[in-house]
Amino acid sequence: STQMQLDIEKNNKKRIYFPFGGSFSQEEIISRLKKLKLNDNCVLHLDLYDSDKTNLMMEVLFSILITRYYGQNEEIFFLPKNIPIKVEIPLLISLKSFQF
Repeated sequence: STQMQLDIEKNNKKRIYFPFGGSFSQEEIISRLKKLKLNDNCVLHLDLYDSDKTNLMMEVLFSILITRYYGQNEEIFFLPKNIPIKVEIPLLISLKSFQF
């Protein structure tokens, strides 16, 4: 996290921190994403941690990283292309939770 923060500051950007893990639902994630104060001078920092909902976590990550939007029914979050995304994946999660 510290190195990521330093890299973002070095580029004169503002870090928008989004911790992601634990127990959550689609509705909670969309609500949290829509509350983010994003602008052209920021970087979205997704900080992953252990979760028992790895399938939903992977669905959200795919949507945000590849399509740059996430939604359910009428609720949609859209991330403009000009906002960079940095993902922090702890070693423990990457080894035990995700299967590719």
